[in-house]
Amino acid sequence: MAALLLQYGADINTIVNPYDGLTLLMQFSGTSMELTPFQTEVNLETIQFLLEHGADKERKNGEGKKAWDLAARHPQEEEVKKLLKETKQKYFHDSEKVTPSRVLTESNTYHGIIIESIGVKCGCFSFYK
Repeated sequence: MAALLLQYGADINTIVNPYDGLTLLMQFSGTSMELTPFQTEVNLETIQFLLEHGADKERKNGEGKKAWDLAARHPQEEEVKKLLKETKQKYFHDSEKVTPSRVLTESNTYHGIIIESIGVKCGCFSFYK
């Protein structure tokens, strides 16, 4: 679903935590909680996905820290830093932004995306302006 949103112009570098100024890459790279093996696998795959789709690893949060700096608190710090260092962008997406009207223009029932007047809901994730 995330790849579909990116295809339609979602910004992979959107601040998802305005209080700390964190992007998704920063949040996943800097998680400090203990993860099960499955959660670790999903977390690392998500970091790789974000990087392959253009997440900005040089962007700084509100405290001036990059994903690399935040990885110091990750239980798998070395693996996260290896991904941040070695993963190259593979996919490039349209710069147009996702809007309910744009998705509706493509299809009224596009792969389970629910169109509402104030945003787009996809599964358990919501994207609102």
